[in-house]
Amino acid sequence: MSLDHFVRAGIAMFALVASIGTFSDAHAQGMTVYNNSCSTNGTGCHAFPPGGAILNAANSAAVITTANTQHGMGFSAGFMVANAGNIATYIGTLITGSQTVNVNYGATVGFAVNDIVLNDGGAGVVTTINQVSAPARGNMLGSGTASVSYQHTATNCTSDTFQVRGSGLANTSNRTINITVNAPSAPVAANGATTIAYNTGAQTINLAALGMLSGTAPAVGTTPGLGTPSPNVGTVSGTGPATFTYSANATTYAPTVTVAYNVTGPCGATSATRTVTVSVNAPPPPVVANVGPITVPGGANTPIDLTAFITGVTASNPAGTYALTASQPGVAGSGTTSVAGNVVTYVPSGTFAGTTTFTYTKDGPGGTSNTGTVTLNVSAVPPVVFSGPSATGTGTITASFIGGGGACVYSAPQFIGVPPGAPPIPPTAPPGKVVFPHGLFDFSATGCIAGSTLTFTIVYPQSLPPETQYWKYGPTAADPTAHWYVLPAALTSNTATFSITDGGLGDDDLAANGTIVDQGGPGAGALRQVPALDRWGTILLALGLLLCAYAVLHRRRA
Repeated sequence: MSLDHFVRAGIAMFALVASIGTFSDAHAQGMTVYNNSCSTNGTGCHAFPPGGAILNAANSAAVITTANTQHGMGFSAGFMVANAGNIATYIGTLITGSQTVNVNYGATVGFAVNDIVLNDGGAGVVTTINQVSAPARGNMLGSGTASVSYQHTATNCTSDTFQVRGSGLANTSNRTINITVNAPSAPVAANGATTIAYNTGAQTINLAALGMLSGTAPAVGTTPGLGTPSPNVGTVSGTGPATFTYSANATTYAPTVTVAYNVTGPCGATSATRTVTVSVNAPPPPVVANVGPITVPGGANTPIDLTAFITGVTASNPAGTYALTASQPGVAGSGTTSVAGNVVTYVPSGTFAGTTTFTYTKDGPGGTSNTGTVTLNVSAVPPVVFSGPSATGTGTITASFIGGGGACVYSAPQFIGVPPGAPPIPPTAPPGKVVFPHGLFDFSATGCIAGSTLTFTIVYPQSLPPETQYWKYGPTAADPTAHWYVLPAALTSNTATFSITDGGLGDDDLAANGTIVDQGGPGAGALRQVPALDRWGTILLALGLLLCAYAVLHRRRA
């Protein structure tokens, strides 16, 4: 050792000894002091306790702390030998408490343990930093070496903590390292668009895959904040940090839907709200089912709501017009159909009874449906009946009719006397001294289907006389003044059957207006009488008789 080095080391040793108390004289005299961490030429070297100095309770804290912070525990070999037991005892008090280390989210940061200066180039007491307890949200790297760091691996910004200690000839006490995570910037969201197929099931939309996100990635365990679809057709649901699903509506189609969204970063920072425009391909056409058989009355209109038999998409937003189309009944004369919305109204003819069908289709945003068939069992129309005593006292007469629809009924029917007479009896009688043994039937039928035909059956209390005809009083198309005429009818025994068409022969108002007005009854002609002779007839008859008498007398004489 050079003289200069020796002098400087001696001066430093004196200062150190003065600061830590007095060592044993037996070990303080004539001892060589050196620092094995010094450079070859001694620049920057510091003096250490003498090689034979002994640590004790009074000086250990000062010696250990000062030597560590200033000299990296680089004691001389002799000192370490002399204090082999003491160093292991006193080194544990080197460090205590905790310290804070800041780390950027997802990054790795190196750190030094405060109060420990490592000496790993010579006979040092503390040469490495070792992990005592593991961090919960990251990793400690380099445990067991002189260079340590903390690696943040969690998906959030929650603080972390773990413990370390210095190790070498002996272990220090534990130091708690508290990790504070510096939050990253919020994710950056952008407007975007995508096209998907129509599907009532959930279809995934990946915002990141569409290039709508940049910067910090959304945090694991979060889902996008989503607004209500506009228009409000279908549903959306967040499924992942950068994904959500859209499910189309089962009955209403929206060709374009916009959804407002934002995403959340790892430390809770939320992006600006942006919009994704979702174009939805057209849905398939509606599907209709066959219906029936349905039993319907033959005398009343029947509305048939087909909504329950139509499935699929039948509406849109923006609204469109999607009609239901129905055919006319397939059996001629069975009636008609009309459509309002999804309701088809069957209008019976009034005389038909049996099975008939009609077909229908439904339009939707995706096109026209298949064809469905509706089968109807049309029940017979019950007759409209009126009974009462005849005006002539012959007994009870029953008059009934069918046809004209379910609303067609008698209005003020009555059996009236023999003409001529006061109203409602006709003022004149038919020509030829026609006899009406049961009087007449006066009635109106109202509420009938315009232009319909009513078939009447009238049963009398007694058999009708031979050569009876059904006489009618009123106007006709050929003669608009009221007069008597014979209405075609079938007369058998005590029954008369005939038909009158609204506005035709037998309807007094001569208009197809749903009302039939009638007066008439079965009439039979009087017994024929021998006609009387005038004066010339009497003379000719007398001359004829005289000629006959002369001829008889002439034969007798001959």
